[in-house]
Amino acid sequence: MNSIKIETLIRLSKSEDLPSLHKVWEDVFASPDKDLFFDYFYKPERCVVAQVENKVCAMGFILPVGDFVCNGSSYPCAMIYALATLPQYRNYGIGSALVSKLVLQGQKSGYPVTILCPSSDDVFNYYSSKTEFKDRFYIDEKIYSNLPATSSSNTHLSDLSAKEYLNLRNYKLAKRTHIEFELSVIEYQKKLCRLTGGDLYKIDGNGWIGVLAVEKLSDENIIVNELLCPQECENEVISAISAIFPGCEITVRTPVSFDPNFRENARRFGMMTSCIPEVNDLKLNVAWYGFAFD
Repeated sequence: MNSIKIETLIRLSKSEDLPSLHKVWEDVFASPDKDLFFDYFYKPERCVVAQVENKVCAMGFILPVGDFVCNGSSYPCAMIYALATLPQYRNYGIGSALVSKLVLQGQKSGYPVTILCPSSDDVFNYYSSKTEFKDRFYIDEKIYSNLPATSSSNTHLSDLSAKEYLNLRNYKLAKRTHIEFELSVIEYQKKLCRLTGGDLYKIDGNGWIGVLAVEKLSDENIIVNELLCPQECENEVISAISAIFPGCEITVRTPVSFDPNFRENARRFGMMTSCIPEVNDLKLNVAWYGFAFD
């Protein structure tokens, strides 16, 4: 294996690779959305594979997601997703080679900004050292447990269509550097949420509104991948969620506060690179990506 020449193995996928891609997904990811993902997103030109001795051993996807919006300007962007290498082929540089090819494929397809959402600090550090990706997106993440199943009479949760969610999301993020998703991304996220027993919701409070995306990870755990509401109203939202999902531990992700005194729960969420120098050199510390189908 040490003699593998990675650059000769990386190629765009073909339709006939689908059984192999499904097998890589099943061997690497413990998620229920394989069929939904491939039915919704797969196109041969969106997927890059690594092949060793006629075997597909790794894959990655470049998915158009919308626009990177910053300081009144917007730039088409794509996200690298489902980057996976079979265990026996890891630590040979295949992952970083796939990433490089995916970035180029995205640029070739008209997306000068590329987003990558690593799964852990170790993966963040790896891509920081091996590629031109830089930390750009952050979340505030809190975990709530042993909550009473009661909700304030001043708050009300209702499910939203993907288009309604998108419109409210854009309104809530108007003053923040963020990704303005395409409607198709929100539609997929809604299907993914509903597949797990969650949904996209609007919350009406006393003089305020918010939106949230809920996935049910198990009978005991749910994750709010995106909560956009006034910071001082978050506890009301958590109580309303707990009333719908009683007894569940709730992980909640919100944008990082503009106030540096309220960032104790902040962590890295996404990386970015761009072929546009002024975008690549931006200094960001409160940029919001949102859900990443994770």
